Amino acid sequence: MEKDLIFDTRNLELAEFMRNLEEMEKTLADLWGDDVYTALLRLNQFDTELFRQAQIEIQRRLFLLPDLQERLADFKARCAPLEQTAYADARERGRVQVQVSAAG
Repeated sequence: MEKDLIFDTRNLELAEFMRNLEEMEKTLADLWGDDVYTALLRLNQFDTELFRQAQIEIQRRLFLLPDLQERLADFKARCAPLEQTAYADARERGRVQVQVSAAG
């Protein structure tokens, strides 16, 4: 059995991102079994905590910046043309797909 695990975060709101993440986690648990999935979560708990702490620190530093909203607006305006080009290039090449084969 092959399962398509494409995960494309473009234009996702946080709630939709979380739903997709939960769906991906359920898919992996179904493919690998609860025991293996739980063991992997346990083995990665320090990586997960390090990532969480890094996100907190990034947010803390971000909100220390003066004129944050103006800087974000300027950044988004400068990125818009590049973003359109990148999406067009990705559409031409097709999205990269990751497939997981489950024995059985």
